[in-house]
Amino acid sequence: MNRYTAGVVGAAPDDPAGTVAAIVTRVLGRAIEPGRPLTAYGLDSLMAVDLRNRLNRTFGTSLQLADLLSGMDLDELGARVGIAAAEPVEVMII
Repeated sequence: MNRYTAGVVGAAPDDPAGTVAAIVTRVLGRAIEPGRPLTAYGLDSLMAVDLRNRLNRTFGTSLQLADLLSGMDLDELGARVGIAAAEPVEVMII
């Protein structure tokens, strides 16, 4: 995980919620209020792709773009990442 969160202020392997917040802050380029939807900060499809990729690599999840663009806030995203990280991910190698 350190490889993907290197340079992200607030990222710590023992603090997943803080790491999610730090990644979101880095992608959006500003501090985030926990109860405000990410889309209210200007999260668009390109930013959502970047955010999804960073979160999926960091936590080994398989979040979907629709999850990020559905109007969820930081707390909901943290909960979704926690649930997704606990689920097994099926990987297909082509």
